[in-house]
Amino acid sequence: MLSRIGGAAAAARALVPGWMRTAVRMAATAGGDGPREIILHCGEHKTGTTSIQALILRERKDLARQGVHVLCVGQGSNGAHHRLIQAFDRRPFGAVTAKLLAIEIRRAPGRTILVSSELAKTAIVHGRGQQVIDAFRAAGADRVRLLFYLRSPFALANAAYAERTGSLDLGGAPFVDFLRVHDAGPAYAYEGFLDLAARDDVDLEVRPYSALVRRSIAEDFGDAIGITWRRCDGPRRNRSLGPIGLEAMRRIAAEGGLPDGARRVRLYMRLRAIGLALGEAPFWQMDAAHQALLTTADHRTDAFARAVWGHGWRETIGEEERPLNVFDPADPRQQDMLERTLAQMRRARADLLGAG
Repeated sequence: MLSRIGGAAAAARALVPGWMRTAVRMAATAGGDGPREIILHCGEHKTGTTSIQALILRERKDLARQGVHVLCVGQGSNGAHHRLIQAFDRRPFGAVTAKLLAIEIRRAPGRTILVSSELAKTAIVHGRGQQVIDAFRAAGADRVRLLFYLRSPFALANAAYAERTGSLDLGGAPFVDFLRVHDAGPAYAYEGFLDLAARDDVDLEVRPYSALVRRSIAEDFGDAIGITWRRCDGPRRNRSLGPIGLEAMRRIAAEGGLPDGARRVRLYMRLRAIGLALGEAPFWQMDAAHQALLTTADHRTDAFARAVWGHGWRETIGEEERPLNVFDPADPRQQDMLERTLAQMRRARADLLGAG
């Protein structure tokens, strides 16, 4: 009987997210004195955010010793606070999260509280930034500092295409078609950041994702939040596919018939593993012809850079000069490798879908 009760209790605990259990435990701890500042690291997408989030999760105790508390509420097992940002739009789960957020902010041992999620950038460019800030303020934060890394629009579009195609997310759309849609999309609607920065309770810090910063993003992030890492080494996150692997993923997506939900995730992870095993250099397909398709993105990024830095993005970020790395269908070697890769991927897809 006791073992049955214990097993049921353990099962019930397993249903409660780890961040929620931690936040509840914090209610019994004493908080620090003084005003509370939220540092909201809100991207940009594809600027080393996944690596940073893994790092702040691993080095939580060391950050706390330096006066920076990494928020527990809404933090996933990868270190990102995506659940927290999503919860601001939900009811009744949003109300539960808001209550736990207020407890943790009040009880946090330091005055600086760190939150990291690219979804905050998504919320801002879609016009929901005010409610994110208001949610933090209602929970007891005195100020919110938005920390944002600005990247070249061409490099950002290239990385976004590689990631979304590698996740079977674009239905097999060619790169040129993606650029045309991306150029007019909300990714570069940085005006929302400027609107938030006009508030008396918000500070905006925009840092350049330059070639130098790209090589040492963890160190730059540490400087931005005022800490020194005990160690900031770790495995590379979100490896990019090369041109043959990416073209194979695009064609698999174009064939259709893909599963949904967890089976879809398992499928693209299997296919990615096949593509990464090719050992290619990461996809890079930016030249003057492709860049000419991003005139709107270039203009909006330049206007944002001038508003926050006083000069255009090229003067600080510079062009990302990397070798052109493109799948060439006229190259017999590349075409042969593509066909063999596609055959492997189709077998993997058949095995997964055949397993039910």
